[in-house]
Amino acid sequence: MTDKSTKNIKGRPKIDWDFHYFDDTDLKKLDQLKNKQIKKINSLNHKISNIEKLVLKYNTSKKIFFDQNSTNQDLLDRINRAIVQKSKVYTKDNDSITIIIGKDAVRGKISYFGKELWCYVGSNKKYGLVHKRKRICRMSHSELCDEFRNKVKIKIESSWFINDNV
Repeated sequence: MTDKSTKNIKGRPKIDWDFHYFDDTDLKKLDQLKNKQIKKINSLNHKISNIEKLVLKYNTSKKIFFDQNSTNQDLLDRINRAIVQKSKVYTKDNDSITIIIGKDAVRGKISYFGKELWCYVGSNKKYGLVHKRKRICRMSHSELCDEFRNKVKIKIESSWFINDNV
């Protein structure tokens, strides 16, 4: 057994600050240590400000790439939308085409870029361009849609080119 009167003393002994005198302390050495610590703090603050500048520079350069990527994505979406609209005339079924058979002529209509695109298919007395051996008045709905697609193709492709001769 251990004697309870003995103390286990661990670590540094407590300092009684009430009876502590600084007469024997070298104040120049303390001042040098203080100045050394202040220089370390200033150096670390300078390094931190340099790192913050680098981070800011990196973030601004990253923002330029994100903006360019966003712009490119918008252009790609517009191109894809244009491709879908331009191919819609050829890939959609015949139900998306409205054919109006008049007394003398046949016209067709389709939605193109959100607007109605009308196109003259042909006179009832003339023969078709796709089905050459049939008159337009004798054609079925699907054959009239084929004729309409052919005419619209010509009309759309001619609108892609701009005349610079003006």
